[in-house]
Amino acid sequence: MQAYFNERLIRQMNASDNTLSSYRDNLRLFLMYLSNNLKRDISRLTIENFNADTILGFLEYCETERKCSIRTRNHRLATLKSFFKYAVFIDPTLFLQNERIMQIPNKRYERKVLGFLTKAEVEAILNTPDRKTVKGKRHYALLQFMYNTGTRATEVTLLKVSDIKIAKGASQVLINGKGSKQRIVPVWDETADILLDLISEQGDIYNPNSSVFKNQNGNTVTRNGIRYIIDTYVKETTKSCPSLKERKITPHTFRHTTAMHLLQSGVDLNLIRMWLGHVKLDTTHQYIDSDTEMKRNALMKGGIVPPVDSPKWKPTPEILAFLDSIGK
Repeated sequence: MQAYFNERLIRQMNASDNTLSSYRDNLRLFLMYLSNNLKRDISRLTIENFNADTILGFLEYCETERKCSIRTRNHRLATLKSFFKYAVFIDPTLFLQNERIMQIPNKRYERKVLGFLTKAEVEAILNTPDRKTVKGKRHYALLQFMYNTGTRATEVTLLKVSDIKIAKGASQVLINGKGSKQRIVPVWDETADILLDLISEQGDIYNPNSSVFKNQNGNTVTRNGIRYIIDTYVKETTKSCPSLKERKITPHTFRHTTAMHLLQSGVDLNLIRMWLGHVKLDTTHQYIDSDTEMKRNALMKGGIVPPVDSPKWKPTPEILAFLDSIGK
């Protein structure tokens, strides 16, 4: 396991800190499960204990006792498979044991339609922070930046002063994304001015390695901190914008919103993929599936006009004959 982290993930794959932390937590949880289930100290576990039966038991434990979602269950299975692929690379005698583990399937789960905010809802949230206060300015800058760029919460926490290039009509930011992938995203002049004011007020204009977004203690804002900020302003905005009531708005909702508004503005899907840092176009295609209004417009443009009255279907000999012909 030490070789897996030090050699495979760090040295050979140059895995990100987030990947290392995720795999570490998954394997630690599995070791604790094995120790408790086999009534054996962790130091006495062997590679033979990592088998298909114990892994299936662990996955069941994650779902039933820990109440993990199916996506989390599948992610933990992926970690265990990744580890064992390396184990069989080191010791080929584990080949058959590895084959059984690789046959454990991912569970299918219901992929929910992506939620996003309307332009009116975004404006209502952005108008909520009191920009006359230092805290209000800081939070407004954060929300505006997330809506403009569609960045993930983690990407926001990684943003440094040196990542921002300001030029009238051509301002841009360098985003450090998942898997150590970088991308450049344009920002509006308004956003650029807000970021410049924020950096100046924080005294970081000449500190290129300083974080752009900080908390009240002057430390880099965390993912939980971003979630808290969004929760706070959404709750307050609900008073003036009832459509937000009972909705779960997360940092990722802002990301979905950026994508949807770009799509609705006619931006090419492949450009949106690059904007958001998606590896596969299939991921970006989800936004098309989510936009009912675009589907409705496409339907009308195709000349298919919905009937005023619902059709009254009647079984006729012709229809029955057609149905009888199917499959012959």
